[in-house]
Amino acid sequence: MEEKNVIGTGAILRSKDGLLFFQERDECAQINPNRIAPFGGGIESGESDVACILRELREELNVELTENDLVHIDWFKSDRTPKIWLSLFLVDDVEYDKLTLKEGKSIAKLTLTQALESEQVTLFTKRVLKYIIEHKM
Repeated sequence: MEEKNVIGTGAILRSKDGLLFFQERDECAQINPNRIAPFGGGIESGESDVACILRELREELNVELTENDLVHIDWFKSDRTPKIWLSLFLVDDVEYDKLTLKEGKSIAKLTLTQALESEQVTLFTKRVLKYIIEHKM
């Protein structure tokens, strides 16, 4: 079995009525500028993937969550770099009006169908969404 070199995390946020929240990245982003992708970022030295995503959501959305709020989706190979993995999480029952955007252009609010059909949503994000569907998450 291949060892996973997990360097980053991401989270897909979902409201009670199934609306999905993503980060619309700004034009200055080094990765996927002006594209729609999960909130998240790189794991810092000594940090677990769970600690990383909780920190990233606090920094990017000013939202305080705990490990109990997270559902680990799985680890996914990077589309950009061979042998690099990202740990993805799902956060349910998110209330849009409790989010304060602190990083990126906007919070993209999409239905599952809209996310899968939008050319602005990254292929990696669509791969994660298809995994969620296939595993009935």
